Amino acid sequence: MKNQFDSNLDPSKEERDLQTRQPASVSQSPSRVVTGEMSVMPVSSVPNAHAFGSQKGKRWTRRIVGIIGLLVLLGGGAYASYYFKVWPFAPDPMVLKRQALRDAFDKLFTIESAKYAISLDMRVEDRDQAVPSLDAFRPAEEATDESGMAFLNDFAATDFDFMPSNASVTLQLEGEGSLQPSSGAVASRLAFSGEANMEGISMKASGELMLLNNTLFARVNEFPTMFSAANSTLSGIDAVRGRWIRVTMEDLANYWSYDPESTMQPFGAMDPAYLARSREASRKLYGIAIEEGVFSVDYSLPDVVASGSEHYRYGVKINAGGLPGFYRRAWPEFVALTSQAAEASGEQFPKFDQEPSADIIKMFESDEFKQFIAFVNSSSAIELMVDKRTGYMDKVLFVMRFAPGFDSVAPVTKQVSIAIESAYSNINQPVTLSEPTEFMNYEEAMQAVTGMSANEYKFSMQLSNVDRLRYALALYRAHAGAYPASLQALLRKRGEVPYNPDPDDQSAAIMGEPSGAFANIPFTVRIPKDIYSHQELSYSVDGNGYALKYMALVPQETAILTANQILRVVDGLNTATEAVFSRELDEALLDDLDEDGLPDIVELYYASSDAIADTDADGFTDGQEVKNGYNPAGLGTLEPRKIWTRPLPEPEFSLSPLY
Repeated sequence: MKNQFDSNLDPSKEERDLQTRQPASVSQSPSRVVTGEMSVMPVSSVPNAHAFGSQKGKRWTRRIVGIIGLLVLLGGGAYASYYFKVWPFAPDPMVLKRQALRDAFDKLFTIESAKYAISLDMRVEDRDQAVPSLDAFRPAEEATDESGMAFLNDFAATDFDFMPSNASVTLQLEGEGSLQPSSGAVASRLAFSGEANMEGISMKASGELMLLNNTLFARVNEFPTMFSAANSTLSGIDAVRGRWIRVTMEDLANYWSYDPESTMQPFGAMDPAYLARSREASRKLYGIAIEEGVFSVDYSLPDVVASGSEHYRYGVKINAGGLPGFYRRAWPEFVALTSQAAEASGEQFPKFDQEPSADIIKMFESDEFKQFIAFVNSSSAIELMVDKRTGYMDKVLFVMRFAPGFDSVAPVTKQVSIAIESAYSNINQPVTLSEPTEFMNYEEAMQAVTGMSANEYKFSMQLSNVDRLRYALALYRAHAGAYPASLQALLRKRGEVPYNPDPDDQSAAIMGEPSGAFANIPFTVRIPKDIYSHQELSYSVDGNGYALKYMALVPQETAILTANQILRVVDGLNTATEAVFSRELDEALLDDLDEDGLPDIVELYYASSDAIADTDADGFTDGQEVKNGYNPAGLGTLEPRKIWTRPLPEPEFSLSPLY
């Protein structure tokens, strides 16, 4: 049989190889003797070259898989380290802190709702010797208005002679509110309380305000008793204490808006375009302040836990060197914003120069002003806190302490301390407010506070309404050169009415032609109705003038109204014209039967005789007595409010109502 192995193979080596591949035998038989014959290995026992290669491949596969797994593990760990910002990818904590402050300022312009708590504490207290004195800041005596530093001289030279040895004022504000930029709708609630103590005198006040659904609700819980006792018009404060008072936009238009140029916007409504412009302007001004280096920030303050959350803390100082550049760049933005505010609201806004003031820039750049800022920085501290979780700046603290100068009262032992702290929460969370179920209307509240009866109050408001209409009619004529055909025309904006003033009308020259924002102002914001009948007042053009008819029910008894108020009208129907408040009263004042200088209608008011010149026979006529403050019908003097003075001829155009 032919040997299946190659002849050059060593049989003994093959035998040894075979033995090493097989398990060791436990047999005790003698070792085989190798003879000249070579044993032939069975085919089934021959080593499989393919199987051997497969085992080697598996070892390499396991190695490759292990290497890949290790790479995946290392890569995943690296990504996790990067994602969670841990070593070695953790950024410098100071870099994070700086970025958090920048982001927090940006977020200020995204806030639409929040709860807030603000506290003010101001007091005179024993001095800490480390607190700087006003003597540390003394501008040069030669500083004048030319350098813009005169006001600082006045501040520094204040002797504080008024400063008591002990005093404190505290104020707390707490509430919540929301502002929807898309609609301009506002809903808010504010609770306030305050206390003042000075030299043994203590005053407290507290109350609440709520703005909801274009309506204002107000409630007074505490009121300083010394004011209510000293002022008779506030003696009825107890009647409204602790009760909600409902005030509508119509109430304010009726009772407070004497000047029709002050357009009443609905409560809780802001022009969305103006609101967006305001936010953008604020963002831009902040950017300018940062670029110009107006603020110097201390990032070294340690972090703290506040309200259950970790916060970054920052100290802020004012950098005087950045103010000139900020003012130059910010002023045009401010002028543009006020101009748009006037356009949006119809209000009259002051007109500002387009260019920054050279005098103000000179003041900012002066050494005296820099010295003043240095004093402010040394005597005060501003601290900001940013929530690490939300990224919002939710706490701001301002503290200032200084001692009066050496030429003031008790300069060594006393100091003035001011602390203002504000905190915000529930930022951009829904605000849920509901109207009070029980409240007084505005008319009821005003009667209670002033002590007026219903008749007195209605009489007073009727006269005020006529005053407003006469004023609006005078404005219309000064603009258009003639009175309107109807009262409704007074609601038109001035730019909608052709400007055609009477060349002989001096009031027209005073007003001039409206333009820009002034053209959007109506002549009046509302046409009041008769306070008694709730009907439209009767109005008609009368030649070059007008006739406005209205009722007036004169109160028979009053402890509030003055003689000049009562005697502006007659009891019953009155007619206002361009020249007089009441044509009927003007005619009645001509009747003086006893010729004592006191018209018969006025004699009726004083209960003196219209047929006897000297009713009380004291040697003075009734007219003389009233003029000098004496009772014409008997003994004694008149209360100041009961002294009647003959009305002067009313000008056709007046800047404000006479009463």
